[in-house]
Amino acid sequence: MIEGLNYTAYPILFVDDEKLACEVFKAQFSDQFTIYTATGGMEALEIVDHQEIAVVISDQRMPEMTGNVLLARVREAKPDTIRMIITAYADIEAAIDAINNGEVYRYVGKPYDETELRNILQQGIERYFLIKERERLTAEKIESMRKIARRNSGAICIRSRSGR
Repeated sequence: MIEGLNYTAYPILFVDDEKLACEVFKAQFSDQFTIYTATGGMEALEIVDHQEIAVVISDQRMPEMTGNVLLARVREAKPDTIRMIITAYADIEAAIDAINNGEVYRYVGKPYDETELRNILQQGIERYFLIKERERLTAEKIESMRKIARRNSGAICIRSRSGR
């Protein structure tokens, strides 16, 4: 657990073709997280395109688009977004495929234990936070190096004009 991390600042998108599952998920976890829900892959992709989403957790078996396909598309559009599969089916082959192809960070079985899933969601947000923090620090370091290089090139020009 990252001390002082505001988990509500990192939204979660829950995708399930069963509207009731979306409502239950939101009721269970909206006390600690910012929750968006979608009942299909296209709706989920629309949300990902317009909102900064830290974690997408998707049901595997949905009529218009499987969870694996959805998460692969999320990975293409937003590679830093943490992706998880949740399913009631013993569809272990699809889960293994998704994990091996890098589409998912975690596989969660239904029915899920609320406390365990809460911890998994926290871990996903923490991973997203650390990825973004690494990117921020890298950009900051590059900018600092550019400033130093500009100062050094200015000093070289001044020295060369003075003949030293």
